[in-house]
Amino acid sequence: MAGFEGTPSSLELENAIKVKNMLVDIKGIQIEELRGDIFKVSFKGFSLIVDVEETIVAIMMDVCNLPEEEILDLYKLLLSLNSESVHGKFSIVAGSKIVMQDNLEIENLDMNELESAISWIFAIVTKNIKKILKLSDPSFEDSDLDDDEGFEGFEDDVFFLEEMDVAAGIVIDMIDNHAQEVFENQVDEEAVAVEEEVKQPSYSPEPSYSQESDTTSYGSSDNSCDSGGCDCGCD
Repeated sequence: MAGFEGTPSSLELENAIKVKNMLVDIKGIQIEELRGDIFKVSFKGFSLIVDVEETIVAIMMDVCNLPEEEILDLYKLLLSLNSESVHGKFSIVAGSKIVMQDNLEIENLDMNELESAISWIFAIVTKNIKKILKLSDPSFEDSDLDDDEGFEGFEDDVFFLEEMDVAAGIVIDMIDNHAQEVFENQVDEEAVAVEEEVKQPSYSPEPSYSQESDTTSYGSSDNSCDSGGCDCGCD
């Protein structure tokens, strides 16, 4: 298809079927297939690209052009937003364009992770787009944007609220899973240490026996029997 280089591999097309099935189940978005492995996802006048590759799913949204001068404040803003971002980072591509992008590993990808990444990118860009545009274009005015495009009130949207919960939940799950993994590893290490200790042979001295302890006597030389009257039956 014009506009995209190369031809998708069979693995990319196979992965794309899996990703498309997830996309169609996400509420509130519109999907357009640009190529067998590339999809355009739109929400409230904004759009991003989902590019399915052999090992990752690349998600990217164009934000604005990079200004030629007075860019320090813009860099500071983007770095600050990156530090707060759960999914994706603002980046510069081709030396002249600012984009928001995220890469997801496809091997264990599920719908919750894909949905969270997409919704987070929509949210962080739409929430901060006016600040970014003001710093990238000094002539920019708020009136240049239509409220109908979703810049105002986006935070109150049900889709936004639901997916922020999902995104936060995934982060919490990641922390919990890491803590559980650390705990299980610690338990395993302690169990191995105990098992090794049990396997170690412990020294226990052989029991000692003395002749004096043997009370059975045959042919005793005790002369007490000579006096008679004993109970041993020797009479």
